[in-house]
Order: sequence, then structure tokens, then C-alpha cells
Amino acid sequence: MLPNLVASHRIWLWLVLFLSVVAVPVYFLVNPQWLGLDWSRSDPPWIAVAAGVGLLVGGIICGVMYTKAAGQIEEIFQQFDFHVREAQSMRRRWQLV
Repeated sequence: MLPNLVASHRIWLWLVLFLSVVAVPVYFLVNPQWLGLDWSRSDPPWIAVAAGVGLLVGGIICGVMYTKAAGQIEEIFQQFDFHVREAQSMRRRWQLV
């Protein structure tokens, strides 16, 4: 299931989803003054910080998903390679008979 989630351009859709899920609450729920910043919520630097936090968290989550998917695909190809080699061995043995 997981390799299908990160296939082709879908990983970018997941990144945008995670960016939105994190950036919007940071923008609306975190007051910049709590972080010692002299900005209001409508200032462009605060919007950039909220988007940056969302991008960072989304990038980490997508990286973990991609790594897990790559591991699953590698395991499938190892099994496939084993069966191909076994079939080649059986074919050689059959040709000798």
C-alpha cells in the first residue's frame, strides 16, 4: 500500500497536505510574541515562518514515508530476484536432461 502513496507525483500532493495541516494551525494558534518576535500575525515574515515550519515537518514526514516505501520495494525485488534465479537454475537443470 505504501509504495502507491509515494509513486510519481503523489509525494508532492502529500507534502502540500502535510504543509497545510501544520502551517495553518501554526499561523492561527501560535502568537509570534510568544516566540519573542515583534511581528503581528498578518506580517509577511510570520506567514513565511508558519509556511517554513509546515514545509519542514511535511518534508520530514514525506522523507520517512519515501524511505519506508523504498524499503518495501527493495524487499519485493529481492524476492523477485530470488525466484528468477531459481527459475533459471531449474531451466538449466531441465536442459541437461
